[in-house]
Amino acid sequence: MTTKLSTYYRDDGYTCDVSVDFKEKETIVEYYDATGKSIAYYHYPDKTYAAACADAEEWALGQRVAP
Repeated sequence: MTTKLSTYYRDDGYTCDVSVDFKEKETIVEYYDATGKSIAYYHYPDKTYAAACADAEEWALGQRVAP
């Protein structure tokens, strides 16, 4: 079961959600364009929730290039 825990927003309308799948023990980051369409989906089985949130925050601030 996947639980969405955080959402990050960019100024151009793009967003990303950070979720945790407690059954599979992995963190998931899903990126959306300004219309809400999913543009990328990444599994982080070896990263903590905090590390995935740091990646998502860097992307939202423009410090990291993602999809």
